[in-house]
Amino acid sequence: MIPVNNFSKNNTRMEKIEIKLNTFLHKDIIIDNSVTGLDTGGGHQAADPSIIWDPIKKRWLVYFFAVTNGFAEIYVAESNDLLNFRFIGKAVSKGSQEDFDNVYAHKPGAIFYDDLFYLFYSGDNGRSRSIGVAISRDGVNFTKNSNNPILIGPEGTNYLGAPSIIR
Repeated sequence: MIPVNNFSKNNTRMEKIEIKLNTFLHKDIIIDNSVTGLDTGGGHQAADPSIIWDPIKKRWLVYFFAVTNGFAEIYVAESNDLLNFRFIGKAVSKGSQEDFDNVYAHKPGAIFYDDLFYLFYSGDNGRSRSIGVAISRDGVNFTKNSNNPILIGPEGTNYLGAPSIIR
C-alpha cells in the first residue's frame, strides 16, 4: 500500500488514505503471436496498445501494431474482462506505394465519439512520419480519411508519432 495525502476542499484538513497496489496489474503476456497467429519473424509482438470500451457491443477493444514481412499494420482484438482476448484481425493496413503510410501504419490511438470509432495512427513512408486517421461504425472495419495525413511533422523534423486522444 502507498500512503496518499488527501486535502479537503478548503485545505484545512489532511487525511491519509492508502491505495492498494496490484489491484489490476497483470504482468503476463495477454496478446502475442500465440493469440494472433501472425508471423512476425520470431519473437512475440503486439506493440503500443490502445484500449477503448465499445458501448455498442459492450466489450473492450484493443488496437495494437505488429510488424510482418517488414511492414507494420494495426490489428484489433476484443475482450470482456481485459485479461482474455480474442483476435479479430487487421484494422488498418499499410498504404500503397505513394501513400504516407506505405511502410508503417502503427502506434494507434483510439476513441469512440459521436457513434463512431476514430483510430489515429502514425504513418511512415521511409522518409517521414505523419499522423493519419481511420473511421469505423463497428470498431473493426476502418476506412482511412481521404485527407490523410491530417498532421505533418514540423519543418525539419519529418517525424510525428504515437498520437494520443483525450476527451
